Amino acid sequence: MRRESPKPRTVWRKGGSSVAASIEAKELGGELMLYHPERDEIHVLNPTARLVYESHRQGKSLSETERALREEFRVPEEQDVRGELEGCLAMLRDKGLIDG
Repeated sequence: MRRESPKPRTVWRKGGSSVAASIEAKELGGELMLYHPERDEIHVLNPTARLVYESHRQGKSLSETERALREEFRVPEEQDVRGELEGCLAMLRDKGLIDG
């Protein structure tokens, strides 16, 4: 079974400021659509990136999120989940979808 990469994809973008704003979310099956009103951007998070996003918004630690990813997606211990998790968080920050 192929595991999805935890990367959000931008599906539509229009110019705007880079100031973080209140993000609007909408359920799309197992995916999550996020609208960043100040950037006028829409992003769709796959189930993996969605779990990372929601865990961060709930204040969960990296260890808690890593454990949740391993359990939810049955990721083997030898796979570097922490590195992928940190990369996904960095991407979410760069897109202005999360703070910190």
